[in-house]
Amino acid sequence: MKSGDGSGEEDVCGLLMRTGLCIAYFRVWGYNPASDQCECFIYGGCGGNANRFKEKMEYKRAVLKIYTYRNMNFSLIK
Repeated sequence: MKSGDGSGEEDVCGLLMRTGLCIAYFRVWGYNPASDQCECFIYGGCGGNANRFKEKMEYKRAVLKIYTYRNMNFSLIK
């Protein structure tokens, strides 16, 4: 799902954390909408979606980029 703000970035906060279909064991990070937190989960190695990051800081950078662009656009509209 695209963020809808014109940034071209995928809105990872709108996606559920998906473990994927395979049986590998990769510790990754993603946004959990139920807890409203970035959390570690196990990714199986295939499938899944864009709500999956190797490191917590990688997740934070992606979300900051999306929301900074949104706020910039909102300020221009006012």
